[in-house]
Amino acid sequence: MGYREFVDSLGIVWKVWNNVPLAGAALRGEMRNGWLTFESMTGCLRRLAPVPDHWELLSAEQLEPLCSRASEVRRSSGSGDALDSAPNDSVTRRHGKPNN
Repeated sequence: MGYREFVDSLGIVWKVWNNVPLAGAALRGEMRNGWLTFESMTGCLRRLAPVPDHWELLSAEQLEPLCSRASEVRRSSGSGDALDSAPNDSVTRRHGKPNN
């Protein structure tokens, strides 16, 4: 299971999924091994690397501090951020994120 939703202590709904870089992607540092993407229903987008072990099993109370620690990402113009949007793009693939 690579996708979760949770409600934080402020009542904000967050979607969380694991991004894994495709072979040959030019990424540096901790991002080379993947990251968690946190997206709120209010439009906030954050990334956390490295991906914590067994993050899919964590409770909302355990996911919230990870979300707080994650770096906020400015969205690019268009339909979303290239590293976090399309499941079949040339940089990453999502694990378990439903296609909407």
